[in-house]
Amino acid sequence: MRLRAALALFGLVFCGVAAGLFAAAGWTVPAILLCVVGATALVDLAVICRRMRRHRRSRPPGFGPAAQPGNRTRSGSYPR
Repeated sequence: MRLRAALALFGLVFCGVAAGLFAAAGWTVPAILLCVVGATALVDLAVICRRMRRHRRSRPPGFGPAAQPGNRTRSGSYPR
């Protein structure tokens, strides 16, 4: 997910800069097309952030940075 977010962010920045340069040069059609691609990258970035936030909340107890090998409860017949 993070790689996809990084690629979407790169695409957004690249399309924004390239669209600005094309618009400054007077080429409106490529500038408009790059704005459309940049808007798609922005929507993709919003979806990625929403999914990452939802995934972070849905982790079951015992997973994540707070869970360490010594903090977990053991199941089985051997005492600790």
